Amino acid sequence: MKYTKLERNWVMYDVGNSALVLLNTSVVPIYFNAINTGASSADLVVAWGNAQTIASLVIAMLMPILGALADYAGNKIKFFLGFFLTGLVLCLAQAIPMSAMAFLTVYVLCTIGLNSSMTFYDAMLPDITTDERMDAVSSSGYAWGYIGSTVPFVICLALIMGGPALGVPTMLATRLSFVITGAWWLIFTLPLIRTYKQKYGRARGPQDTIGHIVGGVFSEVGHTMREIAHNKTVLVYMIAFFFYIDGVHTVISMATSYGSALGIDPAGAGAARYAVRRFPVRHHLRQARRSRGHAQHDPGGGRRLHGHCAVRRVLPKDRL
Repeated sequence: MKYTKLERNWVMYDVGNSALVLLNTSVVPIYFNAINTGASSADLVVAWGNAQTIASLVIAMLMPILGALADYAGNKIKFFLGFFLTGLVLCLAQAIPMSAMAFLTVYVLCTIGLNSSMTFYDAMLPDITTDERMDAVSSSGYAWGYIGSTVPFVICLALIMGGPALGVPTMLATRLSFVITGAWWLIFTLPLIRTYKQKYGRARGPQDTIGHIVGGVFSEVGHTMREIAHNKTVLVYMIAFFFYIDGVHTVISMATSYGSALGIDPAGAGAARYAVRRFPVRHHLRQARRSRGHAQHDPGGGRRLHGHCAVRRVLPKDRL
């Protein structure tokens, strides 16, 4: 399958942002542990766990609202740029020497910027390609994101581990890894920014105030919750998915950094992290929300692509 220029540029963003995801799940916890000089291992685990929880909660609350905003004409690229640049600046800011708590704050805000940009990135897909090619393009973005993320990661890892032999201290090498990752993210984002044009979107009228939009989001979320309550299979699946992907991922991240202090084998935790990152359900759910939004002829692609339609894709037809 040959991809158009716009499709390739869309895929390239996944290559860029996945590098930061990989860095955040591997290098960042260890670096945070290293810059804490006075806190106990227990305090570090609590601080890191709280930071992950705060980031997850903020993202969870923002996603439905941001998805609704993506419905309106001209909003996708504006919000995408805003959150991307926020995440990029904060990614680079992590290279600045600072206290542990300050670093943790920057990390949380960077994570929010990254994940929020993904909301509008996903919502771009109906503008990028056709319904027939959507699954193939989506899969390519996911696959090349995994492959591409390893390139800057290997460079950063080689710098961190081999830096002392070249006269580069380990802490400095680790800080440079944030710069390398940020540069990689920027390079693979510029083509999408230059070529993307929003095709679908509804005009925002006087009645479409922020309060009206937010109220509509909560109404849809309530409707989705009622649908889920009538389908125990989907309810159990979502609960299991939440704890497995978000809960286990956080535990693995902490175990890798603080495994020795907690009596956990860091090598085993690292292998488990790789297994979680490769877990395919995240991909299928991500594909589902993309294709469902386009299949329902949602002109904006945001509200239906994000939020409740990821679930409604798997509900029985008589429940839709």
